[in-house]
Amino acid sequence: MEVSPKIGLLLLLSISLLLISSSHAEDRAKQTFVIVYSPGANWLPNTPVFGQPLQNHIDYMTKLHREKKLLSGGPFTDNAGGLAIIHVNDVQEAKDILANDPAIKEKVLCAQMHPWLSINWSDFLRKASYEQMNKL
Repeated sequence: MEVSPKIGLLLLLSISLLLISSSHAEDRAKQTFVIVYSPGANWLPNTPVFGQPLQNHIDYMTKLHREKKLLSGGPFTDNAGGLAIIHVNDVQEAKDILANDPAIKEKVLCAQMHPWLSINWSDFLRKASYEQMNKL
């Protein structure tokens, strides 16, 4: 079975998020959002993602990472945009992050943002197996 690059990246990012999640109560109170980037009006045609004018976006993502707001992200390997997972206080903070992204302002990228529930599948399946065993 072949997995599309977008699905593969989403799975990789899911695993990354699980590995870097904090167990602090204040961190659990935050909300997680996925930003799916796609080429915008000023995307250079026939130019791979690493040839696009995205240095300001990379600097912005670096800043968000240092602020512990960007959990994971990166470009799609098929040059169709990219994805970012952010962990913030509320939906307004997520909207502000997106609105202040230089790549959005410069229309190199456009984006859709979605609230996201990350499931730790190992814990989920372990709990499900335990509950099934107790029913025997």
